[in-house]
Amino acid sequence: MRPTLRLLLQRIWHAMEPAGDWAIRRMPTSMKLIMFRALVKTLRVRTVAVDGSYGQFQGNPLDLGVLSEYMLTGTYSPELMKFLLNWFRRFGPGTMIDVGANIGLTTVPIAMAGVDCICFEPDINNFKLLQANTERLCPGASVKLFNLAIFDTEGEVSFEISDWNHGDHRVRVVDTDGAFGEQHRAVTTVAARRLDSVVDIQNIRRPLFVKIDTQGGEAHVLKGGDTVVSSADLLSLEFCPYLVRRMGQHESLLIDFVERHFVAGYIGNWHVHSENDRLLGIDELVRVLRDFSRSVNSTEHLDLLLVRDRAHA
Repeated sequence: MRPTLRLLLQRIWHAMEPAGDWAIRRMPTSMKLIMFRALVKTLRVRTVAVDGSYGQFQGNPLDLGVLSEYMLTGTYSPELMKFLLNWFRRFGPGTMIDVGANIGLTTVPIAMAGVDCICFEPDINNFKLLQANTERLCPGASVKLFNLAIFDTEGEVSFEISDWNHGDHRVRVVDTDGAFGEQHRAVTTVAARRLDSVVDIQNIRRPLFVKIDTQGGEAHVLKGGDTVVSSADLLSLEFCPYLVRRMGQHESLLIDFVERHFVAGYIGNWHVHSENDRLLGIDELVRVLRDFSRSVNSTEHLDLLLVRDRAHA
């Protein structure tokens, strides 16, 4: 190609870019994601770095959960994060246990606030991204990372890999047909531990915040971590009946645990960027969960934020 022709093509490309940028900015969110995913797969992109309000995070471009939210909004669960940071400012920089830490979008802001963080992530690729993000963004913080599945058994468990959403890998209990085509996923094994055998609850700094988001493994986490989780001053728990049942348990186990150990809480969906609803007493909150459990016929979920003492609400 002659230099003059190359220069002409460069000028045409340069002139077209603003129009392309304008068109992409006005696309629906779903179309942006479809185009982005098609491009990264075609161009063999494995990791991306995304700027946002918590810093520049490395992540898997095929993660339709936390990283997509950060890409599209420049933040992640801002109402929840505001609540948590204010909570630790009020009661002191204690400890967070993050079960299902993914790439660290909850861990990093909390660790930067001086809170001790103990994080568990079973997927090796997400774990490496978690390591990279915490080492770069909060190098002097007290962060302990474990490449483990937290479960109710010790040893190894089967682990299914979603090729569609890299934020939805899960411990596998059954291989029957599922709503997400789970039966077709590749399966590997990961190390598993009980939370009560990993965390020494007597030697952590208070107050204690525990976050559990394990794509349906929450009941197994509670069974293997009753002592640790029941002592949490604040608990964040995903409540998705479909996913819990897919793991061979029933959401009533979660409801009963919440009713036994906590006195009040909030119900919401942190990923729609809505304000916290009013604080509910535990009797009312449990009624809402039981009604939701009876009526749900899809993969809907609720996000719970629970307190063991109203003084910590």
